[in-house]
Amino acid sequence: MNKKNSQLIFSIITPVFNTEKYLVRSILSIINQKFQKVELILIDDGSNDKSGEICKKFSKNFNFIKFVKNNKNKGVSKSRNLGLKIAKGQYIIFLDSDDFLVANSLKKIFKNSIKNKDQNDIIIFNKHNFTSGKKNYVNTNPYIILNKNKSVGSKIALNQLNKNQEISFFRRYIFSKRFLEKNKIKFSNEVKYAEDQEFITKSLCLANKFAVSNVSFYNYCIATGSLAHGMGVQTSSYMIKAIINLANFYKENEFGILEKNFIIRKISKIFKEFYPRFICLKDSDIRTISSIFNKNHYCLKTLKILSKKEKINPFLQKNNIYKNLLLFKKYLNKKIFFKLKNNINKNIYLFASNYYALSLSYMLPVLGFKVVSVIDNNKHIIKRDNNLSLMTPSIFCKSVKNKKNNIFIIICTPNIKSISQITSQLLKMNFKKKQIYPISFDL
Repeated sequence: MNKKNSQLIFSIITPVFNTEKYLVRSILSIINQKFQKVELILIDDGSNDKSGEICKKFSKNFNFIKFVKNNKNKGVSKSRNLGLKIAKGQYIIFLDSDDFLVANSLKKIFKNSIKNKDQNDIIIFNKHNFTSGKKNYVNTNPYIILNKNKSVGSKIALNQLNKNQEISFFRRYIFSKRFLEKNKIKFSNEVKYAEDQEFITKSLCLANKFAVSNVSFYNYCIATGSLAHGMGVQTSSYMIKAIINLANFYKENEFGILEKNFIIRKISKIFKEFYPRFICLKDSDIRTISSIFNKNHYCLKTLKILSKKEKINPFLQKNNIYKNLLLFKKYLNKKIFFKLKNNINKNIYLFASNYYALSLSYMLPVLGFKVVSVIDNNKHIIKRDNNLSLMTPSIFCKSVKNKKNNIFIIICTPNIKSISQITSQLLKMNFKKKQIYPISFDL
């Protein structure tokens, strides 16, 4: 390592794939940091727009920007692993190419959490910014409640992280490169979805020392495009592979009760994201899923122990998993129909434009229900898939003003806090509790 590299504090790893619309903003957010001890590693993962040209141009004009081009699309996991091999900084930041860093945040992080301090394995951030349309917001849901910028041990950190539903996002973490190398933590090349959840879970379980910061450094941009690309058998396959990898991780390490419970909760979270996708799969796709379980039959016993509260658990038998998964799909359909059957003649609206809503928009008409539209508080989210219109709550309220009695609203989110907020919002709009139902695919 040369003298210049030895002074690097941050290595920012950014895989790039067809994000020319947002890429310049992302790169400029690092250039404008006014912090010298940083490198940006841009990995063009086979883009077919102008993303590669943008990366190449910036790398020629700025010495701290490194540009790597994959000869074909290899996926975010392989690209990030390549970035980890190249990185020379003490700390690793994973930045998506459509997101950007908050102004002057690196300088603040260095001053508050790194300078003149022992190196922590992970720096955890209690808030992050997010952009919806042209508006910026701050998410202040704290991961760990402590005095600001204080270091904590793994027991305190995991104990508080276990209570939080949303902790599997890179926008809340910076990782010590030395820690990642020592524990041989990298991304699973075969997992291209839920790879962040697997990586973060492993890191949090193996880390011994955490710094907690109240600085907001990451600006996450809420997607406004199609959801359909995340609904197919490929995405479902990646999720099952991530679950199996975490089951093997659990089995291979002698963890304490906090780490064990943490892994169990993460597996449960991925299963809950898997169910709405699974229920939309064709029988031939379900055969693909069953083949993944069959190839990893050695870990089914461990997985069944870890997922004993999951409804899929009894169907994960060694003998004829394909047949059992078909039965599980029928089970989910029947459960959902039973929960909603009294409203089969009503106009159904889905609140929250996400994968749960998309799944129901496919499934409910098959079961005989009439799905009219999707409601979402984010007016910047464009029309999403399956030809359903999307409206804000105010527009929805006006459109059904004289026919509220024939309306049934399904809240499509597993987040308890969001369910409570949306329910209160609908009650204030004079809907009755019996007209509101928070859906769960883990029935």
